[in-house]
Amino acid sequence: MTKDEIIDSNEHSFQSSWKIFGMGIVWMLAFFLASMLFMLILDSASIISLTK
Repeated sequence: MTKDEIIDSNEHSFQSSWKIFGMGIVWMLAFFLASMLFMLILDSASIISLTK
């Protein structure tokens, strides 16, 4: 989409760069927490070992 098409569109609008950056950080932290939880579940089920 071009800038002019976004301006003329009723469905799309411009978003702040900081908002996009913040959403990226939030999703990165959510993925990190979900993967850590998954690894802890696998460790508690003795499927993997996180310690030596």
